[in-house]
Amino acid sequence: MGEVGGRRRLRADLSDPSLSLSLLSLQHYDGCTLLAIADEEGYISIVDTAAPLPPSLHPRDGDAATPAPRAQWLCHANAVFDAAWTRGDTRLLTASGDRTVAVWDTLDATRVATGVGHAGSVKSVAPRPGAPDVFASGGRDGAVLLWDSRCPGAGTRAGGAGDALSPVA
Repeated sequence: MGEVGGRRRLRADLSDPSLSLSLLSLQHYDGCTLLAIADEEGYISIVDTAAPLPPSLHPRDGDAATPAPRAQWLCHANAVFDAAWTRGDTRLLTASGDRTVAVWDTLDATRVATGVGHAGSVKSVAPRPGAPDVFASGGRDGAVLLWDSRCPGAGTRAGGAGDALSPVA
């Protein structure tokens, strides 16, 4: 974790891989629009679209003049295929090729919960309007699973962080 151009950087390894998978998810917060971008390495980058956009999501260390993502962290051990904001801008749901869904606290980039239940890559995730703790995920296995982040499950944790979730339907 470090400071780049006055912005918090959570990613430790700033190598310069090509971005072959991207996801765009907008959230309006405190007069600015935040953009969540996912990549095939499992990282989420949060960019403030009102500020100058970074020429790369992977800036070089020590280059304070180059705009950097507002925050960036490793979410999964595989590609992140989808993400959705919930609870305003304080939570982010992610769907990954590692066959899990995750709930993230965006204030400090901590995993709140991990859902295990798909037999293949999870391709989409969507919160239920009006019920920010309930969300659905769709996977390559053809299953659509319903989750409630208030109900810890009997599943095993992926990555050893956050509560384990099991699908509720």
